[in-house]
Amino acid sequence: MKKQPYLRSISIFPIKSCAGIVTTCAVLTPTGLQNDRELILVDDKTGDIITQREIPTMCRIATHIDGTILTVRAPNGMSDFTIDLSRPARIERPSERLKFFEREGGAFDQGTDAALWFSAAIGRQCRLMRRDKDNPRIRHSQLLNKDLPLGFQDGDQVSMLSLRSLQNLQSRSTLCIKPGRFRMNFLIDGLGAHEEDEAQAISIGDDAPLEHARLCVRCKMPNVDQDTGETGIEPMKTLGEYRGPKHVVPTPGEKTKGVTFGVNLASLVNTSVMIRTSDPLRIN
Repeated sequence: MKKQPYLRSISIFPIKSCAGIVTTCAVLTPTGLQNDRELILVDDKTGDIITQREIPTMCRIATHIDGTILTVRAPNGMSDFTIDLSRPARIERPSERLKFFEREGGAFDQGTDAALWFSAAIGRQCRLMRRDKDNPRIRHSQLLNKDLPLGFQDGDQVSMLSLRSLQNLQSRSTLCIKPGRFRMNFLIDGLGAHEEDEAQAISIGDDAPLEHARLCVRCKMPNVDQDTGETGIEPMKTLGEYRGPKHVVPTPGEKTKGVTFGVNLASLVNTSVMIRTSDPLRIN
């Protein structure tokens, strides 16, 4: 008898491209998980976003949330930096327009102290920005025919991967592949390899409905070892051998085609809902 799928682990990433937090519970909101991709680093001069694509060692900047306090720790011996997430996102400057991946939204500069700390941590002059919740980035989903408000996620509100999909990849590779390489929000147990691709309507417990938005098209970031910041050609080389556009039918209406692994989801909750690991999933 096939066991019921359940939520095996939850991960949130408070600062885009910095280390994430594996947690036993999280709050699902209409725009995704609370505090996920809440903050982002941008180049001090150009305003372009900075991610592991440019600075792989950002993965070694650790994050921890205790109550409303986000603590950030760099691997180079610097003093920790703290951010009170309960305070207003606006500190001094008004909301600025920030655009990446063809979607633009509002963001608040988090001040000089944050800029100095993060510039020293990554070795590049940068500013820390926090999303303006009143002016979200918007992605229009062709599949769902509706607009999805976003924080600083690449393109969708929530992401999900089946444990069996990860194990299938591991069986094809000599590299030890940890789920953190893919920076997904949900790791699911009880589904077969890539069965998440076909899931259209998903409910976590009784109160947290989501729906399939599109397959998750991967960039090169999974090639970054999230423990060390070292880069290579795996696991994307192996994924390309069986999860490329020749092997997987792309999401209808989506322009981007490439190697896919996992799925992106749209939140259907109207208010904040607590979800926990071991919560059962209903999938249609």
